[in-house]
Amino acid sequence: MQLPKKILIPVIIVLLMLASTWAIYSFLQKEHGVTLPDITPEMRPQDIHFMENQEKIELGLQEATRVQVLGRDENGEVISYKIIRDETDIITDIETLK
Repeated sequence: MQLPKKILIPVIIVLLMLASTWAIYSFLQKEHGVTLPDITPEMRPQDIHFMENQEKIELGLQEATRVQVLGRDENGEVISYKIIRDETDIITDIETLK
């Protein structure tokens, strides 16, 4: 079965355009050292850390208060925390806060 020239020529042109676009993209990617990031997420449980009694006292909190530490600075000082009143308040995935 033979395609009519009215269909065959545009199909060839489109295929040549796609091939040249892919070739240019590949060349530029190699030339500039562009790498695509790995977008497959690793599912891992976040460690849950609670504040020590001494840290609570320093912040003026009662020792009996449950406090989850969400972030620390490079010196290990607490920079963000959440007071836990109920088990459902515990944050298990820090990424959900961003």
